[in-house]
Amino acid sequence: MAQMNASDQPRRKHCILVAEDEPSLLRLVVDTLTREGFTVVEAQNGEIALNVARKHQGDIDLLITDVQMPALDGFDLQERLGQEQPQAKLLVISGALPRTVRGIDFPLLRKPFLPSELASKVREILGQQE
Repeated sequence: MAQMNASDQPRRKHCILVAEDEPSLLRLVVDTLTREGFTVVEAQNGEIALNVARKHQGDIDLLITDVQMPALDGFDLQERLGQEQPQAKLLVISGALPRTVRGIDFPLLRKPFLPSELASKVREILGQQE
């Protein structure tokens, strides 16, 4: 019987929370990341995203969020999620940033973007090889 080494062990799927209020962009992001093999949970705004994260079993590895959304903006969402899921990394997707970004240093993917650019940026943030 062959022995398994560490590289043969299946890797845990990373879980990504996507908060985006534009339905077609939300669908594109979710579909792209699902095809890439990630576990994806989705929400139409920041408030819903926070509730979804609280109900989710397990860790959220990455929050992908727009900045300007109704109910709870992306930075408020990240701050509140970080209190409950401090390991969660952040990727901001935005066509235009507000004038101030609260002194937060964050990875940014500018809208519009290609699915391949999204997948590459997510792998980079999560430290995965292509």
